[in-house]
Amino acid sequence: MLDPSTAPSPPTEQEVLLAIRTIARDELDIAREVVPDDDLVKDLRLDSMQRITLAVALDEYFGVKVTQDAAVHVRTIGDLVGLVIELARARA
Repeated sequence: MLDPSTAPSPPTEQEVLLAIRTIARDELDIAREVVPDDDLVKDLRLDSMQRITLAVALDEYFGVKVTQDAAVHVRTIGDLVGLVIELARARA
């Protein structure tokens, strides 16, 4: 039987934001630091492939599946942070 005390805890907002900043810099070639209020399309100009790259990287980093259905209401970096935390809590 699994011991709940050994299960990984959901990431904090700061941990998710730091991961997104790293992905944005290293994989999406975004030179500036992204902030929670940044709109994925309007401010960061992410196309559909870049949004998929971001979702896959978050999946690999946190072990959560950011599906198209789950991401339908994600507009900003802050929305994405909240979604990753929500998915991580549901997984735990």
